[in-house]
Amino acid sequence: MHSQSSPDSSSTNRKVLGWVLLLPLLVSLVKLPFWLAITLNLMAIAASVYGFWFALRHAGKGLAVFAGTITLLNIAALIALSTPSALKGLYYLARIY
Repeated sequence: MHSQSSPDSSSTNRKVLGWVLLLPLLVSLVKLPFWLAITLNLMAIAASVYGFWFALRHAGKGLAVFAGTITLLNIAALIALSTPSALKGLYYLARIY
């Protein structure tokens, strides 16, 4: 059995990137009725915050800073553009300009 002795193991990196980047992006691609969409968006933000917390506990400082930055951008995208993903928010802004 493989132990995670180093803080920058690839499985930890994949988990953090999945929680912080991928899950909010996948949630933003789903079309749902209004109340379900609000609930799912808030759950995606909660997952992003969990990914940041996981990075603080199990990953290196660089990945934790990256996860915190992306989490704040996800929250800003939810408030400003009504999408829980910073990547989709960038897509919206690129389409506008």
